[in-house]
Amino acid sequence: MKFKKFSHMRTICVLLSFYMPVLVYAQEPNFTLTGKFKNWPNGRVLRISYMDENTVKVDSVVVKGGRFQYKNRITAPTEVTLSYDPPAGGGKKDNCKVFIKEGTVSLLHTDSLRLAKVSGPLVTMEYEVLKENIDPLREKLIALMLAVRDIRQKGGSQVDYQEMDKEYKHTNAEIISRLKKFILDHPRSFISLLTIQQLDGSKYANPEIFTLFQGLDKKLRESKEGLIIAEKYRIGMKIAPGKELENFSSLDTNRLPLSLAEVKAKGKVTLVDFWASWCGPCRAENPHLRKVYADFHDKGFNILAVSLDRNELAWKKAINQDQLPWYHISSLQYWDEPIVKQFGITGVPDSFLLDAEGRIIGRGLRGDKLYEAVKKALND
Repeated sequence: MKFKKFSHMRTICVLLSFYMPVLVYAQEPNFTLTGKFKNWPNGRVLRISYMDENTVKVDSVVVKGGRFQYKNRITAPTEVTLSYDPPAGGGKKDNCKVFIKEGTVSLLHTDSLRLAKVSGPLVTMEYEVLKENIDPLREKLIALMLAVRDIRQKGGSQVDYQEMDKEYKHTNAEIISRLKKFILDHPRSFISLLTIQQLDGSKYANPEIFTLFQGLDKKLRESKEGLIIAEKYRIGMKIAPGKELENFSSLDTNRLPLSLAEVKAKGKVTLVDFWASWCGPCRAENPHLRKVYADFHDKGFNILAVSLDRNELAWKKAINQDQLPWYHISSLQYWDEPIVKQFGITGVPDSFLLDAEGRIIGRGLRGDKLYEAVKKALND
């Protein structure tokens, strides 16, 4: 037995010694940031922040002799922000953004991060091209927003406000135009993939932007990030305004199956409401839903509430406490609720208002906006 025990322990040691170099290697830095700023004081603390693995990472490096070097590891290409606090006596904040992949990114200037010359891998330089095209316009937008704020606070003329608003919209349209051109000019760039996300926000339902996505290089579209965006578009395009909402079903409060098709067949206008007993804003909205339901149910309005609860007792208690007499279903799987995944719901409360044909005529409507939309849909 002693021999077997020793043999077993020896095997573990051999395995550990075999895998140890792999573990050490896996933690080695895969990117480096370097900088040379002639007029920077010794001891300046440079703050470095970036997103990796869905987590904001914040770190710092101390400047010595006008130089700094920072090494770390990332799991995917990402944008890095470099900044430092202005001197105690005053001065402007200074910062810049660079895009990093594996490799070395260098910054060079006498004293300014914002004006630094950046060099690095191809993806870094493509990001710099985009910045050169967009940053001046973004700075203009910020200036316009501040000017509009001053007009509101100081009671400026309506004419001035309208002119500012017109200029703001024009500048914003120019930014969008330049972003689209960048994507068309750089179909193989990872930066184009990120720009797609920026253009379409969180909706992923714009046919024009989807066409730009489809025009990207196949390798880019089939990357991890590309497949995520493709899936968001698959969902987003099917829940766009005017689309017929797909059928779904789950179990009601008696744990019997109930589908959207069944509820639609019983009325003319249907609200699919996503909520949960633990959601404060959802519970606060319920009195408004009761009002809409009371005024329009007899005229053909129904509500099918999909709960993200996982506790059956809490779910039923909330229904009774809030006096919600409409249809309720839930698989009691929290955010793993299949219907939530089917339509890409990322927060509650959320909802779809459907016409008599089941087409989406509104999303996320609450209070008076919901009331008026239901009234209009019923021609009341």
